[in-house]
Amino acid sequence: MRLPGPIAGLAAALLLAGGSASAATLKHAVTVTGQDIRLSDIFAGPDVGADIVVGRAPAPGRKQIFSRHRLKAIARAHGLDWKPAERQTRAVITRAARLIDIDEIEIALRQVLTRLGLSKDHHIELFNRSIHIYAAVEETQPYEIRNARLDIGSGRFTASLVVTDNDVIRKIVGLNGRVFSIVEILVPSRPLRPGEVIGRGDLEWIGVRSNTVDRNAIVDLGEIIGQTPRRPLRAGASIRRGDIRAPVIIAKGSVVTIVLRTRRMTLSAKVRAAENGALGQTIRVLNTRSKLTVEGVVIGPGQVAVPTLKPMISGS
Repeated sequence: MRLPGPIAGLAAALLLAGGSASAATLKHAVTVTGQDIRLSDIFAGPDVGADIVVGRAPAPGRKQIFSRHRLKAIARAHGLDWKPAERQTRAVITRAARLIDIDEIEIALRQVLTRLGLSKDHHIELFNRSIHIYAAVEETQPYEIRNARLDIGSGRFTASLVVTDNDVIRKIVGLNGRVFSIVEILVPSRPLRPGEVIGRGDLEWIGVRSNTVDRNAIVDLGEIIGQTPRRPLRAGASIRRGDIRAPVIIAKGSVVTIVLRTRRMTLSAKVRAAENGALGQTIRVLNTRSKLTVEGVVIGPGQVAVPTLKPMISGS
């Protein structure tokens, strides 16, 4: 039976509409989460299937490029009405990722090394701090520390950072470094010159690695306060025992009084200091009349005491 013209045209239009592909538009750049790339990640349209997987996503932080030929094949396979507008048409798929911070890695490393004997007083120095590791954003624990080794004697450690993506190992990075403890030492808070008497305000405590401390470095305030530098001291530099001495209160060549005290009498004489003297220090003095020398202990500015009367001293 032949249908009238208008009815036949309508029927043909309905048949064509029922067999035509669904219109779609291309997403030229998109970031995906998870291991799969879905049809809806690449194309937009009312009939684009959101759960249809069309490929594997790149590693976290990496990109994957879909060429126009591949896009055309995907569209055809899934009944989408789409054709590339130009030869350079492409889609760039980026996998969402986060950078694993090096401090985060050190925290995890410390937890593992603590089980191997690391103490809370130890600090960790990771040699390869410039590593950049990206992990999938959907992973709550995208890495773990494995194969850790610690030698407390040498302070060296090794370990492996294993990065996973949905239980699949993506990357293994070797970690190595050393552990050290910190000690407090005294240093000048400002430059100090010979002749200056060192006070508490001239000093400060700083923390340094124990394995770098000079064994002669002073760590006791009582050994420094009241002393004077033998040579200029830099601010922030450690102070060694050989760097300081008691302040000179008797100068070489100065005239001083030498004193002998007993229960019955006190004798004194004017002599000349043959060397510099600090409080409590034994120095040589010269009797200018007899040209003889005697040793005495500095007991104050311009005063030297001897325990017994020396016959080489003349005068009173």
